[in-house]
Amino acid sequence: MPISDSGPPRHTDGRIDRRYCIRLEFCGYAQRRFVVRFCDTYVGNAPMRADANALARAHSSERRRIMLE
Repeated sequence: MPISDSGPPRHTDGRIDRRYCIRLEFCGYAQRRFVVRFCDTYVGNAPMRADANALARAHSSERRRIMLE
């Protein structure tokens, strides 16, 4: 199954990677933002959920690339 280019990060078999969480939080901005965490470790934040999903997917892709080196 191909890796989706939208939505949350997925394992190579298509299952959603539950190690990522995306939640609205106050994080130093006037308005709440979508905060991305991997295993409770801060990854980044974004103003929109789609951007947060993209950030999580990029993080997942980079982790996968490093593991394959």
